[in-house]
Amino acid sequence: PHTVLCGLGNRTNRQAYLQLKQVLAAQGVQCIAVPMPKGVQHLLGVVQIVDQDLVILREQKVSSRLLGVLKRHGFR
Repeated sequence: PHTVLCGLGNRTNRQAYLQLKQVLAAQGVQCIAVPMPKGVQHLLGVVQIVDQDLVILREQKVSSRLLGVLKRHGFR
């Protein structure tokens, strides 16, 4: 509830992420940047949260960084 993933790529650049991070930090929410792989425009193109601790992933596209973030937050 206090963490937001932000996909960085063609749709959201670093400047937009930094603005979002600043606004969310003021609300007590952590914002984590996730670089989008080639051919993916949106974070939902690689991961869908389907339950409180369960995700569906496009394994061939998801980065080890994103996997680590999800595991640290208790997702399987």
